[in-house]
Amino acid sequence: MKNSLKLHLGCGPEILSDFCNTDIENWSGQCDYVLDARDLSIFPDNHFELIYSRQMLEHIAEWDTVPTLKEWYRVLKPGGIVRINVPDLAQVFYCWLIEKSIEDNTALNNIYGKMYPKKHRYERRQHFTGFTFERLKRLLEEVGFVDIIQLEDEPLILLVEAKK
Repeated sequence: MKNSLKLHLGCGPEILSDFCNTDIENWSGQCDYVLDARDLSIFPDNHFELIYSRQMLEHIAEWDTVPTLKEWYRVLKPGGIVRINVPDLAQVFYCWLIEKSIEDNTALNNIYGKMYPKKHRYERRQHFTGFTFERLKRLLEEVGFVDIIQLEDEPLILLVEAKK
């Protein structure tokens, strides 16, 4: 096991130094572990100080969201932090339907996931669920996370931090 106390789930081609980088597919050939973020059984309880998930949780089916968050909670040390970055559906819908400040394709990519030609080898790009701050906060609280806050991030993106 890579000796890091920081876990990067769903890293894709973005390898972060000082993190244990994981994904369901080894995009860059540099992942430390190829695994499904719903099952972190290779890691012991209370192991990581930080879990970072960027643009990944929305790819987990609705019915697997809470069990997945429970698994992340399990591998976090007491006082550990989880940071989750997902499309902000409240902002997407507001900008698309009210302000009319984003194009249809931008909105649809944030809602459903970026669609690529069938020949693309990665078939898990579609989104299976979506989040607003209120919804993600409620799910994190259900699992036991506390001190849940929304951080500033890029447009149309929700970045939430919570503590075990």
